[in-house]
Amino acid sequence: MNDQIIQLVKEIFENTIKLKAIEPSYTWRNLLGDFGEYFSIKKYDLIKAPSNSKDFDATTKDGATVQIKSFNTGTNIKYKESNVDLLLVIQIFDNAECETIYFDEFKKIKPHAKSLALAIGM
Repeated sequence: MNDQIIQLVKEIFENTIKLKAIEPSYTWRNLLGDFGEYFSIKKYDLIKAPSNSKDFDATTKDGATVQIKSFNTGTNIKYKESNVDLLLVIQIFDNAECETIYFDEFKKIKPHAKSLALAIGM
């Protein structure tokens, strides 16, 4: 076993505990997804959905449902087939900066489900 790898993984878990202490409404076990939701909700002033919500991650102030998808590299974005109102796709870079790739009606890209990357212009 490589001790450096073990130490780095230990630090990831330690940081997860610190993140949970700062923002306990997230588990931080899915770092990319949780950070993407956190960033998106703060940036767009959304309301975080209850943790048992199946098809959406947040709502707008006027009640529209939002599915949030985050990715770091690649263009293979998996999303849930659902009747959400809006889809928000953000790219998270290695330095934790984020870029909104798509934030619009879900129905506009739904017909292109097999090629979501092309549908949102990636």
